[in-house]
Amino acid sequence: LRSKHDNRWTVAACVAGSAVESGMVWRFGWSATLPAFLYLGAILVVISAADLTTGRVPNRVVLPAYIVGPGLFVIASAISGTWSSLVRAGVGMALMGAFFLVLALMFPRGMGMGDPLTVSWRESSVSILAGSDGTTS
Repeated sequence: LRSKHDNRWTVAACVAGSAVESGMVWRFGWSATLPAFLYLGAILVVISAADLTTGRVPNRVVLPAYIVGPGLFVIASAISGTWSSLVRAGVGMALMGAFFLVLALMFPRGMGMGDPLTVSWRESSVSILAGSDGTTS
């Protein structure tokens, strides 16, 4: 998160990151999905800080999340033996990605292409939670 801004953003991002990660551990405990949600929290804090300081969502952070994040959820599903949340996450990811892509194409000055990428990946994680207790069941 190098920018021309002062170090207050770095401190704020560290504090926010600590709060988010603590909340994730409190919410999910030591479950199979915890690593995936810890990764989600870390990525979202970094993306938010970068977006606030530079007005851009960095592809070098978002694009690897499309491999690492779903990979962690696949591992969690394999450990728990259930796959329904993973399917729901894929559908949610595709639908939200398509919706925000249409918005980005309709209003190119109001939204960059990083926004559909970020929203679709985040939606896949939120879809895991829909109707579940935080596990992949």
